[in-house]
Amino acid sequence: MKFERYTDYSYEVTNRKKAAVIRKQKKEVENYPLFADEVREEQKSVDAIMDDRIRYWTQHNIRERSRRAKGWIEARKRLRAYPEAIKDKLYQYWNNNKWYPKTPIYLHGMMDMYDRETLKLD
Repeated sequence: MKFERYTDYSYEVTNRKKAAVIRKQKKEVENYPLFADEVREEQKSVDAIMDDRIRYWTQHNIRERSRRAKGWIEARKRLRAYPEAIKDKLYQYWNNNKWYPKTPIYLHGMMDMYDRETLKLD
């Protein structure tokens, strides 16, 4: 069965991202001039914000990879439930189709189309 591997991208800290944080913090201070000192006290350092983003991005990738793996497990389980002749045709259609991205969401969508009888396999 064809599938696309999940690509894991790490969060890259750049000068542009740091500059954006600095601009955001400056704007927050300017929006509340009477409370500028209090606003500055509550703001994290740029490095702390970048560390938070790295941690969030890492956790996001773990959750996304897990979600996608569960989607494949469910899709294959659903595919195995079809009668043998239909299952073979669905596999063949999936593997030969060049338009679908090879993700579990699209595999479920293909089976949904078959179930609604809009996907003709003959």
